[in-house]
Amino acid sequence: MRLKTEQFELMTWHDNTLHGISCVDENFSNDLVLDIDYIEQWLNEAGLYRFKVAPAKLVFHEVSQLKISLLNDGPRTMFAYMATINGIGREQLSENRYKWVIDLLGCQENKITFEAAGFTQESYKEAIISTSQHLTVDQRA
Repeated sequence: MRLKTEQFELMTWHDNTLHGISCVDENFSNDLVLDIDYIEQWLNEAGLYRFKVAPAKLVFHEVSQLKISLLNDGPRTMFAYMATINGIGREQLSENRYKWVIDLLGCQENKITFEAAGFTQESYKEAIISTSQHLTVDQRA
């Protein structure tokens, strides 16, 4: 599945697991790459939730003003406060530029903010139906 900026209003990243963050600086363009488990569909069958989940790369293009803020206020692992996206919001700055805010699990300070032209997202494996909102290492491989 391939998605792009024009489909933003139709998408939600709530409860998507974040596995990795990387930056790509090539050809005078900076990309922010998030490796996520994208929940394509929430299924409710007789009160039992299941999820259609696919591993995906969410790439924001022409990134500037990147700020990653993570508060570790106790003996926690990285997974304990960074692994889940609560939501992604945007504010239009100009015709082709947005300010993006990615809220992460934990306290209000846990977020990624930046400016970018837009995004593309592509699943790199077929979605599976799972009772969990995230995939195991084997399911993602």
